[in-house]
Amino acid sequence: MKATGVVRRIDDLGRIVIPKEIRRTLKINDGDNVEIYVSDDSIVLKKYCFLNSSFLLAQKLTDAFYKIYHKIILITDNEKIVAGSKKYLNKTLSTTIVDIINNRSEIEKNICITNDNDSVNVYLYPIISSSDALGSVILISDDISAIDKSIIKLMSVILVKNVEE
Repeated sequence: MKATGVVRRIDDLGRIVIPKEIRRTLKINDGDNVEIYVSDDSIVLKKYCFLNSSFLLAQKLTDAFYKIYHKIILITDNEKIVAGSKKYLNKTLSTTIVDIINNRSEIEKNICITNDNDSVNVYLYPIISSSDALGSVILISDDISAIDKSIIKLMSVILVKNVEE
């Protein structure tokens, strides 16, 4: 672990304030969830990713879809691609995609998914749980059918159900 030199007092309700500089560095925004870990005599806070517990399911869904339809599916949280094609895995989402997810929008258009790739034709459907936008399911294809869209929506529902259980 890296020492920050920051010391904070715990208030009467057991709360502490995480300094803005640290939140900014770790991309923790107001309203984000954090996981709490205990290790020996340490408390560790980590930004919560809803798909941490669903990673294997997410990867199995994307792999199965590719095996049957030969089309690439990506599953994202609000910042990066967390499941799907190795070409895209763990890449940071473009600000346009992040805005679409945060607006809970469903789109079909030619767009850059990450900042370091070219525009591709996509269908994006947000993953929403309890009115929170948790991420998205993205289909990359030049030929997107109504059945493809239904499958993408179904994947989103399956992931939400898995997260909520």
